[in-house]
Amino acid sequence: MPPKAAYIFAFIDWLERERISVDFCSGLDISAGGANLANYDALVTIGHDEYWTADQLDAVRDFRNSGGHMIFFGGNLAFELVRETSDGSAIECYKESGDSYSGDSHDDERGEGGELLDPLLTASATLDARLTGPTWRVRHESTTPTTGVYNITRRPGAPGEVLIGGAMWWWEMFGGPSRPQCGFTICDPDHWVFEGLEINQGDTFGAETKLIGHEADGLEVEIRDARPQLTFADGALPGTRLLAVADGRKWGEWDFTAWPPTFSPGQQQTLGTYGGYVTMVYHEEPGKGMLFSAPTTDWVFGLVPSIDWTATRSLEPPLLPTDPVVEQVTRNVLHACHKRGERK
Repeated sequence: MPPKAAYIFAFIDWLERERISVDFCSGLDISAGGANLANYDALVTIGHDEYWTADQLDAVRDFRNSGGHMIFFGGNLAFELVRETSDGSAIECYKESGDSYSGDSHDDERGEGGELLDPLLTASATLDARLTGPTWRVRHESTTPTTGVYNITRRPGAPGEVLIGGAMWWWEMFGGPSRPQCGFTICDPDHWVFEGLEINQGDTFGAETKLIGHEADGLEVEIRDARPQLTFADGALPGTRLLAVADGRKWGEWDFTAWPPTFSPGQQQTLGTYGGYVTMVYHEEPGKGMLFSAPTTDWVFGLVPSIDWTATRSLEPPLLPTDPVVEQVTRNVLHACHKRGERK
């Protein structure tokens, strides 16, 4: 996958071209209180924003609850729980034993697949859930109230049912085929995020730039009267508007048996191929800031020309163009944060 810097540099290039001035911070800055979010109207995260401390999750949620706007131009949001090192200079993350790509990582009754390796789990008889364990179960509720979407959560009222949101495609990194082209199909063309664009319901954008992936989040979707709609049975925030949807379900149905094995025989089918619906959403309610989520890691690659990094078997990977819809939506959302001015 691209280094995190690739997402950052792409976004900075676009911001400079648009003459949009921003301040930068890390998740660790937010967690430790070094970035005072109260001084800002909006917080924007991009790319692969997977690793969050419990304090960061709380700070971001409090920020929105106090009127700050939350904008997500990235995927795999707030998935792994991490903690600060004792000197506050880095983060620690302990995952599970076994093969994390086997497809079984979230299959048992607790949504776990392997032995958790964190030494804190054996150092004390009392588990401190704020310091160890996957983020998606560090609270009784999911991270959906913060990000608007999820990658893994539990069905409300049926916590034994683990839900997978969005889609993931890692196969090009393990010797498999390049990621398929997949973009968003528009569900709500009259929403202001699409202002300035000549688009219609059912139009698709971002496919040429492989906008969906390599990791993306979503919500539960059903098709009613030939139109995608949220079920709201998975804990989606009431009033969430579905702006666009990408159907990655077939990603989990590919037959990879003809491809060479990756790390060991029998590993052709991996979590890197599971698929569901990726949902671009908007949510707003009185007293809170707006929440916009375009939850795919490669969103910012629609803002600048970029080499197709998924074409790992090509000696000359193609150059992918910018996408005018990605640019205009990004522009509209950031300008909306500015126009709304002072927080309530």
